[in-house]
Amino acid sequence: MRLRLSLAVVTALLLAAGCAAAGPPHTVKLSVTAKEPGSVGEISYQIGVGASVQKVTDADIPWTVTIKDPPNGVARLSLTVANLSDPSIIVAEATFTCTVTVDGKVVATRTARETVTCAH
Repeated sequence: MRLRLSLAVVTALLLAAGCAAAGPPHTVKLSVTAKEPGSVGEISYQIGVGASVQKVTDADIPWTVTIKDPPNGVARLSLTVANLSDPSIIVAEATFTCTVTVDGKVVATRTARETVTCAH
């Protein structure tokens, strides 16, 4: 009985730490759209636990990136877009929609003015 309980605890700890066997490959799609044409934003995103944050400055909207089989998994996904505060940009207060899709299924979507974040 004690051995079974110990194995169960170790297995649960390994799963929680992300040390379990690799799962099936995934496809992650991050996308940003804007209500106003000609919008430009600053985008930052993170795919997977422990992954570094990627930044795209002066991104023309709509914007999309697709990552096949991300090395850090899909346990934590984050996408943020912010309106550039550059007065030379025509769209002063853009309304952005961010969407996070995993294997063709939308797992997070949100719409807001100026800055919006989607997380899963």
